[in-house]
Amino acid sequence: YGQINASANDVQKLVCDLGSQAKWDPLFKCGWVVEKYDDMSDLRYVVYQTQQCLIKTSRNFIFLLGIKQLPDKTWIIAAIGKDRPDLPLYK
Repeated sequence: YGQINASANDVQKLVCDLGSQAKWDPLFKCGWVVEKYDDMSDLRYVVYQTQQCLIKTSRNFIFLLGIKQLPDKTWIIAAIGKDRPDLPLYK
């Protein structure tokens, strides 16, 4: 797809900041942090919406996001989907 002409720190901030995700991800509808565990991990609820002709389809994801910066300044960003029946479906 191409090279990202930004520093690793800038990319990490964009990927992890829900407030700026709509600026670079056209499918992003909304999202919020459900639980914050520490400065480097939280549980997120994110809604993506596609539009095909006149039909809009939403996809809801709940995932645990963890980030870590290594001593060489490399960032590791990992996520795993979680089931949370106690959270209502966002429409």
